[in-house]
Amino acid sequence: MTTLSFALTRRPTREQIAERAHQIWLFEGCPRGREVQHWVMAEALLQAEIDSELRRRHAHQLRRRATETTPAERPEYLPDRVPVRTRRHSGMGAAAVMTMTAMA
Repeated sequence: MTTLSFALTRRPTREQIAERAHQIWLFEGCPRGREVQHWVMAEALLQAEIDSELRRRHAHQLRRRATETTPAERPEYLPDRVPVRTRRHSGMGAAAVMTMTAMA
């Protein structure tokens, strides 16, 4: 199985695609005439692995940066506190709020 050490290249190499296509061909029982489908499938699978690894690394870097900065230096999309929902945004309709108020 191929490792994800190639993730920094952002594109799978020809050798990696050929190896994965061969694995797919073997898994499917060595059918004839499906070389192009196996190649395309292998390329798509490898690219998805690369993209996933890049997203994971990027998220890790953002989390690490967020912990290394002071609250004043943090970007706006990383607030210190999560806003509390008000009654208006709680998902209850006006009738439910009126009924609860009448019961009290």
